[in-house]
Amino acid sequence: MNITQKQLKRIIKEELDDMYASAADAEGAINYDVPHEAKEQIFAKMISRGFAREGDFEGAEFWEVLPGDYGYDTDMSVEIAGKRYYGEI
Repeated sequence: MNITQKQLKRIIKEELDDMYASAADAEGAINYDVPHEAKEQIFAKMISRGFAREGDFEGAEFWEVLPGDYGYDTDMSVEIAGKRYYGEI
């Protein structure tokens, strides 16, 4: 079976959403707050690598990542105040 990159991103996003929803149920709430500074830095990286255009910011998603999480050990993640954040469009 062949899947496109777009389909794979959708599958990964759905799995992450399910994972966060399950964790929120178990822990009561998950902090989805991502500092605007982190969003700007990640989005600038997206633009510089050709993954996004200036007008795409509203369509981008950002989240905190922990060691072992998807996106943690990439050059697209940023660290702000001791926390690491990642995002995709």
